[in-house]
Amino acid sequence: MKNFISCDWGTSNFRLCLTDREDASVLAEFMADKGVSSIFKQWQEAAKPDRFQYYLDYLKHAIGLLEGQAGMSLTGLPLVVSGMASSTIGMKELPYAVLAPGFTLANLYIEKIEESAAFRHSIYMVSGIRTENDVMRGEETKWIGMEIDAQASVCCVLPGTHPKHILLYNGQLQQFSTYLTGELFTLLNKEGILAASVEKNNAFLDHREAFLAGVTDSGKAALLSTLFTVRTNQLFDRFSKAGNYWYLSGLLIGSELRALEAANWYLCSDGLFTELYKEAAMQLGISAPRWFSAAAALRNGQRLLLDRG
Repeated sequence: MKNFISCDWGTSNFRLCLTDREDASVLAEFMADKGVSSIFKQWQEAAKPDRFQYYLDYLKHAIGLLEGQAGMSLTGLPLVVSGMASSTIGMKELPYAVLAPGFTLANLYIEKIEESAAFRHSIYMVSGIRTENDVMRGEETKWIGMEIDAQASVCCVLPGTHPKHILLYNGQLQQFSTYLTGELFTLLNKEGILAASVEKNNAFLDHREAFLAGVTDSGKAALLSTLFTVRTNQLFDRFSKAGNYWYLSGLLIGSELRALEAANWYLCSDGLFTELYKEAAMQLGISAPRWFSAAAALRNGQRLLLDRG
């Protein structure tokens, strides 16, 4: 088949794309704030016995809306699902593939669910990867889609609520680490003493100086100590609350990037994340990364996995 349906089902968001199987380009798209966390809660409240069917019903509804965007029937097209859909709160929990030496695309676990009369699409569910003390779901598909050439030492940085740093050696996945950068940023903006010293805003360019100051200060002391500077910034009128919001972002992203394990690194991101991580790297004297679109990498990874079968 010339096309397939790409599903990126995260904790908070849901995206369907009618995707060209040759180049992974988007032909039509549907997005909603219907992440697995939201659907799981609705399923619990509805007290439905069959969780998989409940999720499948939403997929059927969403594909119908995607058909409206595409202006054509999508019946029979394969559906590739990545992200948290295979988690404990997803449509069906799948086991993680275990990271071992020489790990490649072929080692990734994929479960195929055959097309039925009730759901006219074969489903390819992609599981995640685990190590002894870390896990990821969704980022593995993006790593595959980046199609990185064999190199001596490369670190792939994937920003988000829980950023991943994926270390490759000769093109093979060796190790990865999870950072709580995004989640900690959200928590500190909402709870605790620092929340009174920041004000959420979207004006990064107006507060770029504050962000870069945070990146610089991330190396002055241990992070748990430096974080209190957000409070004193406001008390001593160093930055406004709006500026402090970006200073806090700089502290956390700067701290994360100081842990880079390779001088040669790739950034897989979209939107503001791209600018923030590039600016922070420049401020720290880290070489500029090669950039990949996270959304495009995921679709391409799904295309390659579908070709694998």
